Amino acid sequence: MNEAHDLLTQENWSVAQVRDVIGRALKAFETARRDCFVYSGLVVWLPAQPSLTLTMCLHELATNAAKYGALSNGTGHVHVSWDLVELRTLKMCWQEAGGPPVVPRRVPASVHG
Repeated sequence: MNEAHDLLTQENWSVAQVRDVIGRALKAFETARRDCFVYSGLVVWLPAQPSLTLTMCLHELATNAAKYGALSNGTGHVHVSWDLVELRTLKMCWQEAGGPPVVPRRVPASVHG
């Protein structure tokens, strides 16, 4: 989260590029392998509040990937892409590959009530 604040400070707290927001949000999850994250998308500027919200979402996704997904085994990678669907709508895609196999879990009956 501090990375997002740093980025916005550099941009006078008004806007930040999506690529920069993503890079800063995921920086803590990079390993010695610099290729574990791949980014692709248009140059898009985000206002401060959506930038902070995006940072929190990406941090959560990366935490889960590091614990259970593509970043948990040292060989997987994550591809983050984005596009403008409409003038003010950003579509983002998080794709993991090379992680451990997904195994379905049974939910105890008591959880369902």
